[in-house]
Amino acid sequence: KPLSPAYMIYTSGSTGTPKGVVTSHGSLTAHLQWMRDQYGFSMSDRILQKTPLSFDVSVWEVFLPLVVGAGLVVAPPGAHKDPMALAAVIEQSQVNSMHFVPSMLQAFLNTRGLPPCASLSRVFCSGEALAPHQRDLFGQRFDCSLYNLYGPTEASIDVTHWTCEFDGQPIVPIGRPVDNMQAYVLDEGLRPVAPQARGELYIAGVGLARGYWHRPSLSANRFVANPFGAPGTRMYRTGDIVRWRADGALEYLGREDHQIKVRGFRVEPGEIEAALIDSNDIAEAVVIGSGEDITDTILVGYVVCNPGCDPEPRHIQQVLGRKLPGFMVPSAIVKMDAFPLTPNGKLDRRSLPEPSYDVQAPSHIRSGREQELATLFCQVLDLEYIGSDDNFFDVGGHSLLAVKLTGRIRTHFDVDLSIADLFAHPTVAQLLPLITKGCGVSRIALHARHQGDRARTSSAQDRLWFLFRAEGPTALYNMPLVLELLGVLDASALSSAFLDVL
Repeated sequence: KPLSPAYMIYTSGSTGTPKGVVTSHGSLTAHLQWMRDQYGFSMSDRILQKTPLSFDVSVWEVFLPLVVGAGLVVAPPGAHKDPMALAAVIEQSQVNSMHFVPSMLQAFLNTRGLPPCASLSRVFCSGEALAPHQRDLFGQRFDCSLYNLYGPTEASIDVTHWTCEFDGQPIVPIGRPVDNMQAYVLDEGLRPVAPQARGELYIAGVGLARGYWHRPSLSANRFVANPFGAPGTRMYRTGDIVRWRADGALEYLGREDHQIKVRGFRVEPGEIEAALIDSNDIAEAVVIGSGEDITDTILVGYVVCNPGCDPEPRHIQQVLGRKLPGFMVPSAIVKMDAFPLTPNGKLDRRSLPEPSYDVQAPSHIRSGREQELATLFCQVLDLEYIGSDDNFFDVGGHSLLAVKLTGRIRTHFDVDLSIADLFAHPTVAQLLPLITKGCGVSRIALHARHQGDRARTSSAQDRLWFLFRAEGPTALYNMPLVLELLGVLDASALSSAFLDVL
């Protein structure tokens, strides 16, 4: 049914209350059909599902294989954060199609010692702006196609598409609208702007979501009447600033408000600020994104405490962690006496100081291996020094930097170290025994073991045996399929085909 709800994905809101975006079956079906036809997916493909199910990219990762009959390869839990684990899945399962958020793609490209992943033929990027250096580095490392897709949560997955050309151009376009979707670049008066002029992107078409779940006023504010379409149709005001190129492709230039993209998630600073102020210790709060480019963006929280209150930054982060998802907890908290203001009384964001981290100077002479490990910590965190007991995640580290650090440790010490090891042992002192124990031993040797004449059944086989004994023959595990055949039926060929299967 075109208008019946297919799924709902939540996005954060500036009021502190998450808003659910309702997408219809018609929108989802149209997009899956477009992906199938645009990129030629078929039964021979093997598609990797690694995106968390709270992110709308996971919708096509799961359902597209079912639509075309392709193989669906599900990555192990946590593998989406570990380039080595992802590469192992790609190699072992011969994955040829997958998706990356650009920041994770950067971590993947920076990891040394990755296998060639020669089975890859299609890699899709969305969720953040794809940087030119990421595109070009990908072209140097992999012999396959790279596609840049764009789409807010308020539409069915993707709205525009672009096939990357490894030509060194300074901006990677987000491309042209997908089938059955329209894109308008408008000024404040909802008038189309000229090519090359900046404007806000509005989208319309079959893929548009129905609105926000039980939020009619918010829906009316963002899903507005479409003056360019049929009566009664709507368009969505994205808040993204773009421009048309001369060749008809769109270039993404940034946000018209202060929304921040952090590791593929669109974050409303107002929601984090509201959670900070909700504490009795904090009177004022501001949250911004900090970093040289979008792949290094971290959240920094600036707070002015109430009189008589002086909470430690780590305590503030722990309190926030009980209210918000991990990706919304600032990597650094900066306490200030007062916020800088412009002459007209507005917050002067440019004058906010860079975050600094309270690290302890080492109190003893380090061994050679300990000093090498500490140097890797400092390089990744951009610190002059770090104490042996300083927690990696308390002094500016986050999940993407953890990927970078574990990659460098693997290469430098020739040791098999996982992301989970760093989360469990986040200081130099805690991690050093693992490095010392595993240094030079990259793999545990496998030994053959005699299992006897009859191999034991697996857990899944045990369940099937039990159901057969309890219920007898059943159609529970049959998958019905209807095929519409055109032309004269060759009954003999059809019968032979069934016999081949049997």
